[in-house]
Amino acid sequence: MKKLLLNLIVVVLLISTNHEQSLAQNSQWNLYKEAPTNVIPLQFSASPDGVLYMLTTDRKIFYRVNSESEWTILPGVFGWWNTRNIEVNQATGTLYVGTLQDGVRYTSDFGETLNLLHLFGHGVKS
Repeated sequence: MKKLLLNLIVVVLLISTNHEQSLAQNSQWNLYKEAPTNVIPLQFSASPDGVLYMLTTDRKIFYRVNSESEWTILPGVFGWWNTRNIEVNQATGTLYVGTLQDGVRYTSDFGETLNLLHLFGHGVKS
């Protein structure tokens, strides 16, 4: 029964691609629905050009280029990293991935390269 309920989860989000204006003033909104099968969304972050990133409870990251495209898993994210947080830089569109085991990584090319952000300390606790 639990597996059936997970399959029935549908995510519907309205994501504004203009974060500089107030909610009432935004004119560019995108409708996102239908999460990938057998995942439970944990966190979302959107880029200024409408790319939506989703962190799931099993610590995988998916992205969707626009509301019409399919969800794609972000390559190069390892389960042992224990990803805790994702955030998109609104000025550059760069995705930052906070991990418990491997610090903060970032990518501007949908995970083809995940560079380590050299910070003092190690890991993200949130």
